[in-house]
Amino acid sequence: MEPETSVLTTNETTTIATTKATKSAISSKRSFQPRNDEDMMGLFEIAIPQMLKYNYTFPWIKTEEIKDKVEYFDEIYMLRTKTAGVRMPISKELQKIFDEINDTIEHYKDYLKEDHGRLEYKMYFAQSGIEKTSRGMKLPSDRDKTIKAVDKLIVSIEKYGYGSRKYGTEYWTDIRTRIFALVGQSKGAAGSISRQVLTKNELRIELRIIQGALANLIKAYHPKDWETVLREFGYLREGF
Repeated sequence: MEPETSVLTTNETTTIATTKATKSAISSKRSFQPRNDEDMMGLFEIAIPQMLKYNYTFPWIKTEEIKDKVEYFDEIYMLRTKTAGVRMPISKELQKIFDEINDTIEHYKDYLKEDHGRLEYKMYFAQSGIEKTSRGMKLPSDRDKTIKAVDKLIVSIEKYGYGSRKYGTEYWTDIRTRIFALVGQSKGAAGSISRQVLTKNELRIELRIIQGALANLIKAYHPKDWETVLREFGYLREGF
């Protein structure tokens, strides 16, 4: 006995075809959307100058406000990425300082080791602002905590007679001044945002909405070559 053959009706065939087309459209739509925060920041770094070039605007937000939100998101949460061009200027400068002090704090630890020996020198870490981090016993990387830790360190440097050394009072006072100035600039940028301080997730949602609206605006203005223009704005990059 031959097995029964299932024959699709015209409506069933149409439904399957429509479903496949819908899935394909969704997949295509997703292909130009950044998958993570780092990609999103990279897209905006390209897109904002292009918005100014094409004079694209939204009725509910100015381009400068979008730039402020992007910088606020990047600066406050210090997105750590190796991809070139993702960080905004203030974050880049702060990261340089944090990288520098991760190295130079070792000199202070050497000073302690020379005077107190390998068995006891770690007893002085806590009072000097040094704590356990993902990189070992270092100064904390949080901006406000770093300033407080450097304050403790300067006091300890003076207390134990290391003030005149290469990595003594003058060096760490300069570090503190530089961090304090950059953090002040960062907070100034955040203050230009009209609404109250947003949480990271809320701000991300806002930026995703802007990102989607911009893509739709490009499609509306460029119905024939929208894919080319999307690429100019940082969309449709490989890896999204």
